[in-house]
Amino acid sequence: MAQRWDVFVSYAHEDEAWVRMLAENLHRSGRDVFFDRWEVVGGDRLSQRLQQGLAASNVAVLVVSRVAVNKQWEEDLCTETLTWLSPQSAATAALTHQLGLIAQERGDYAQAEQRYQASLTICEELGNRAGIATATGQLGALRTEQGRPADGIPYTISALVIHRELESPEVSIDIFWLAKQRPEVGEEGFAEILSNLLDADSARFVIDAVNTMEQ
Repeated sequence: MAQRWDVFVSYAHEDEAWVRMLAENLHRSGRDVFFDRWEVVGGDRLSQRLQQGLAASNVAVLVVSRVAVNKQWEEDLCTETLTWLSPQSAATAALTHQLGLIAQERGDYAQAEQRYQASLTICEELGNRAGIATATGQLGALRTEQGRPADGIPYTISALVIHRELESPEVSIDIFWLAKQRPEVGEEGFAEILSNLLDADSARFVIDAVNTMEQ
């Protein structure tokens, strides 16, 4: 039987030290990992071996860094992987979101918006609330980076509400963005937006959490 892996790790070789630790941690957790430094040997054709590993893996983990986003192969790999995934799957939603991150890091905000919205649509159709929160939160971050924090706050709050219900650690990411958004809209503007979106207790939670982060 042909070998299969649980996880295929894609990365820029400049990030190898960090990615090696990631691969080792995944391996220690009991997962079979395709990490090129372990699987590609002398005489192998690199591109062919990587394609074989990707096709034989259950999940692809694409490590996005400032180095990686400037390498076209990272985007090409994501795009190619989408061709053999089910269009309406959690994996497709996650990979489409990843393409949005790449576009946003490059400053292509229109492409990032398109990717995040596509990922959000898939997650909504699947009822994937964690995925909905991730995509929604990133839309809030995108608007903030575009200089539109007042437009971004409702997205960030929507993500926060879901993450709190799921008791997800990603609540801290939402609070991080709210802490960036508040000074951009001012204290009064921030409080007014919260009052339109949340009940009094939830608004107080947000303000207290943002204050704590800023300390």
